[in-house]
Amino acid sequence: MVPDQFIDRTKNRPATFFNEGAVAHVTMGDPFCTNLSRILSEIGEKNIPGGRQLHRGGTYLAMEGPAFSTRAESNLY
Repeated sequence: MVPDQFIDRTKNRPATFFNEGAVAHVTMGDPFCTNLSRILSEIGEKNIPGGRQLHRGGTYLAMEGPAFSTRAESNLY
């Protein structure tokens, strides 16, 4: 899968890459580069073993771990 969105459910990571007074704002509506995603998808589709499928677009979920989900949480994510 080549993601086009993500959900960040982490809590213990730094909230920024900028330190010492630097301020930067970036849009997160489309967090992945469409050109790079297209290139990765094209290369991936050519190199996937038989019987497998590459999915273009999807959501990557990052969670703190180890964590076990209820069935409802798994369905939600």
